[in-house]
Amino acid sequence: MLPSSQANLQNVLLFHTVPGRALSTDLSNGQSLTTANGKALLVTINNNGVFINNAQVIEADLVAENGVVHIIDEVLDILTSLDDIIEDKISIYPNPTADFLRIIYTYSSDAVYYITDMQNKIIRQGKVQETEQIDVRDIQSGQYQLLIQDGRKVSSGKFVKVF
Repeated sequence: MLPSSQANLQNVLLFHTVPGRALSTDLSNGQSLTTANGKALLVTINNNGVFINNAQVIEADLVAENGVVHIIDEVLDILTSLDDIIEDKISIYPNPTADFLRIIYTYSSDAVYYITDMQNKIIRQGKVQETEQIDVRDIQSGQYQLLIQDGRKVSSGKFVKVF
């Protein structure tokens, strides 16, 4: 095997590895997972099953000596990390805001939103309503990201919360 092939294989394997020990019960819809090579993966849980990016989990929670294995139905495309799944930017106003976010975005009735801090920790989540107005009065001042997940499509926008 050529050195560049080994490096590519190693990068693909690291993209399929998330440090720590997470059972399926530890996963949540919209969760962002950071791989061993620093890329982000998106967990989607819906009526069709559990997905990591676009790969479906077909067997979960195989406990090994050094971690937990979840078998997926396809090889994850290293070029399709969470940053690449985010397809559209959404319009958020007012920005900055002290009380409510308003969204300009076309979405289905199944769309959900996530507000994450800059470390990708989910601060708030909920179902996107037709005339969406999200109350952020109790969120601390700072910069945040709003993600809207509509099926497998994720759209995003950043906003600043002020007092």
